[in-house]
Amino acid sequence: LIILTTAVLWVSSTSEGALSDISAPLQQWYGFYIGAVFAGVIGVGFYPVLGNRVWCRFGCPMAAVLGIIQRFFSRFRITTNGGQCMSCGNCTTYCEMGIDVRAYAERGENIVRSSCVGCGVCSAVCPRGVLKLENGTTHSDRYPGSDQPLGAFATAVGKGARVYGDRDGYV
Repeated sequence: LIILTTAVLWVSSTSEGALSDISAPLQQWYGFYIGAVFAGVIGVGFYPVLGNRVWCRFGCPMAAVLGIIQRFFSRFRITTNGGQCMSCGNCTTYCEMGIDVRAYAERGENIVRSSCVGCGVCSAVCPRGVLKLENGTTHSDRYPGSDQPLGAFATAVGKGARVYGDRDGYV
């Protein structure tokens, strides 16, 4: 079927549209079929090589957005307390984003990777409590004055300013 479709598409392209009535639906079907097969091969084929959650780690735009938000704006942080790590590897094994959490814990560094979405699974499976999901400072606490535009906006809205207009069309 693939060979037949390829032959029809080739003949159609060389005959300047003589078979356009037949080839247009075949082109759409063939494009969908090849795209689906390619997506399946990529999605399943890289799973044994790259580990779990291949799509979440490398392809999903939402994971990237959550990682950036977690890194710069979230109050929740995965922190470590010093050299108490016994290198059991539970944290790295259970990390759903494939981060080598054990390396951070052994060095006593907080998890600051943008791929970390702050789910807290690593801290839940840590037998010695080295990793902790903590409620830290906000972005505005770390960078004073960064919330002033939002504060001005909130003040304007609070005083009754029309931001987007109303029923009468006023702006």
